[in-house]
Amino acid sequence: FPSHDNGCNPSITDTFRILAPQPSFAGSIHGVREVCYGTDSIQLNLKGYIGEIQWQSSLDSLSFNDINQAKDSILTLNRITQSTFYRVKLQSGVCAPDTGNIVKINVNELPLAPVSKDVVNCRVGPLELMAVAPSGATTDWYAVPVGGEILNRGQATGIYLTDTLNSTVDFFIASRNLVTGCMSADRTKITALFDPAEIPVISGDPGLCNGDSLMLKVDQTYGLQWFFNGDTLQGIRTPSFIVRKLGDYKVLFTNKSGCSNESAVKTILGYPDILGTLVQPAKTDICDGYPFLLS
Repeated sequence: FPSHDNGCNPSITDTFRILAPQPSFAGSIHGVREVCYGTDSIQLNLKGYIGEIQWQSSLDSLSFNDINQAKDSILTLNRITQSTFYRVKLQSGVCAPDTGNIVKINVNELPLAPVSKDVVNCRVGPLELMAVAPSGATTDWYAVPVGGEILNRGQATGIYLTDTLNSTVDFFIASRNLVTGCMSADRTKITALFDPAEIPVISGDPGLCNGDSLMLKVDQTYGLQWFFNGDTLQGIRTPSFIVRKLGDYKVLFTNKSGCSNESAVKTILGYPDILGTLVQPAKTDICDGYPFLLS
């Protein structure tokens, strides 16, 4: 208490406190440490810290820079394209700042999309499709170019046997790295073209007289090959041709997609000799008006 020599009563000053803040403490960082190239919404979570937060990043773990507006306990990262180091700098009042543990998020490259080619489906039924993934990857098959459920997962051989197909269908194939699980950025489109060939129908007389000929023909105008008694008729590829031999004829039609179908067998039989043999009668002179028998 201050004293006064003049006899006045002593006065007391205002009281005040000196606050001693807790030392800065950076706590610990939790979260994923490995992602695929371009991954969105990656989060790092800071726990057990004391002080105001400032997140920092570095590409070499030596020189760190502040991340703009990154002052919350949760750091959200989008579109990560390269491996990066992260830490936090904590400042508690006037206490010296503290930088905690350094974490690295490794960014794994995406595999290239598989290589494939369109196929033609010539029959109603399952179809075997083929795609080649890059080394160290497998193939996942989808019905849509983006999103959707996997139709067939993890075919290291690249072969996918579809369900029964009776129309043209598109499939989409992604590569998936067997170690990191990263998917290719794009999916390869493969079209299974449904284009079965028409069944040709042979028209023409089924019988042939001795020494005569007849014409066989079909409606198709290209992709034809005729057969006689199971043997290929070399050079006979026209929609119609003249036959002079008795036997079995058929034709194979191949459409522009490479699908083929055979006709039913057309059997050409010989007609019997309808003239027969004339028997000369015993008498060749008759009276006018009387009947006469020939056999």
